[in-house]
Amino acid sequence: MGDPLNYLLELGFTLDEVETLKNRNDFTCQEMADAAKAIVDRGGNPLEAFGPRATGWEKPIPFDEIQTPDFPVEALPGPLGAFVECLAESTQTPEEMGGTLSLGVLATAFQRRYEVEVTRDWREPLCLYSSAVAPPGERKSAVISALNKPIYEYEAEVRAVEAAEIAQNQTERALLEKALEAIAKIDIMTENGIIVCESAAESALPELAAPYAKGRDYRYGKIKITLYHRAV
Repeated sequence: MGDPLNYLLELGFTLDEVETLKNRNDFTCQEMADAAKAIVDRGGNPLEAFGPRATGWEKPIPFDEIQTPDFPVEALPGPLGAFVECLAESTQTPEEMGGTLSLGVLATAFQRRYEVEVTRDWREPLCLYSSAVAPPGERKSAVISALNKPIYEYEAEVRAVEAAEIAQNQTERALLEKALEAIAKIDIMTENGIIVCESAAESALPELAAPYAKGRDYRYGKIKITLYHRAV
């Protein structure tokens, strides 16, 4: 029989069918090939040995043929529910649009802050992806912009703070590099002396010329301690 996978392919199975059947029945390729060969030896059809074959994708169901319940705006927290109702009235859009998208905004705000404890030993992050599906001109952009505005404002504030921190880190790094170069050039350290440098965690301090050697880095939150030593 040779290779079991090649044998199954020669019988007419596709790779997708083999993977599906393996996962569904918890079979190995060898077990499937052995079972298929036994059926061939009996004069049977091996393609029917493991259940009906896949016949392709089912016909898709158009969205307008799906009956869904109204979005439960009343289930949202008071201020958010009121905002969704006012947004729907202001933009003349369905409450379902603002309500669904508002859950995605909340999930973004809750990232790394809260988790769902399903059981005592099973926790899940609050990840949720939502989208609005509607024809052009249905005011999707207006709803999305209104709901995302607080996130964009927060991102702008964070970028401003981080820009100042980055500028400060760059200045401190430049001063630190000049100090290290001066120490190495003057060679004022004694044998086996150690230089301790504090810098931002993302900073990459330079190597120094012999007899100085860069040692280990120790990270503490946003701070990094780098050791240099003078060889004998």
